[in-house]
Amino acid sequence: MRNKTLKSLFYLSAILMLFSIVVCHTVFAQGEQNIKKNFMTSIADDIEKTKNDLSKQIEIIEGNIQGAKNLISQAQKESNKEAEDIGSQALSIAVAAKEKAFQEKSELEKTIKNIRKRLSKLADSDFPINSVVTGYSGEVSYYSKKLGKEVSLSKNPITYLESGDRIITGKNGNVQIYCFEGSGKVEIGENTILGMKNDDGVLDLISGQINLKVKKIKKKIKEYLDNHPYMVRTPTAAIAIRGTEFAVFVDKSKATDIFVFEGSVEVIDVNDKDEKNIVIVNEGYQVHVTGQGQIKDVNSIDI
Repeated sequence: MRNKTLKSLFYLSAILMLFSIVVCHTVFAQGEQNIKKNFMTSIADDIEKTKNDLSKQIEIIEGNIQGAKNLISQAQKESNKEAEDIGSQALSIAVAAKEKAFQEKSELEKTIKNIRKRLSKLADSDFPINSVVTGYSGEVSYYSKKLGKEVSLSKNPITYLESGDRIITGKNGNVQIYCFEGSGKVEIGENTILGMKNDDGVLDLISGQINLKVKKIKKKIKEYLDNHPYMVRTPTAAIAIRGTEFAVFVDKSKATDIFVFEGSVEVIDVNDKDEKNIVIVNEGYQVHVTGQGQIKDVNSIDI
């Protein structure tokens, strides 16, 4: 009788353990999906706002076009060649600006449609996203870890980047990406290599320049981010981000320059394993880290 009771308890414990594993896995999977959904929704909402701003800009440009036409008409009536030339020049500039704005708006609409479509497929379990490319110009490509090769962005205007992927820009290259679960927006400059680390909260700036803006951190996740901050790593420095806007440049000698325009960042010497050599760089200041990892004095930005 005792053996039967022990055996029953053993089976019951095994069933409960299996049940708890299934529940934990389901909760974790749902949590991952929610993070991805919030990530994509945040991007789509931000792009929607940009599109609406462009619509307002187009309305202003159309007013400028009509004003230029009125000026040309009045100048022709008065046989004022100088005023007519000024009006014609203004009209040409306004028409070109309208065409550019319409093109940008069209691209944004395609991006939003693509993201909404991807959101509808969140039921798919295989949905790894580190960052999302939402726009680019010039000479640009990316290295896909999954494909094991470099791919042109011209064939993939909206690209979802996974851990291990790299963005590569050449002369006049420029890329816009969203990262950090939708809270970070990065402008990647020319001649730059930017990698997506295995940790979704880390960008690896191997060379070149980026301008990054991260939304203010909400209080409910501040405690978590104090221990797991968003970071940009360079060959000689690690930059912890806490809701800010800043630019990072890495030259051929691996030296790093950091300029903070809003908020503050922590700069850590990557050679310091104990991470004791930490410098706080506040808004309006810059710091230089040598190619050997030595953090120099913080100076005000000379604008």
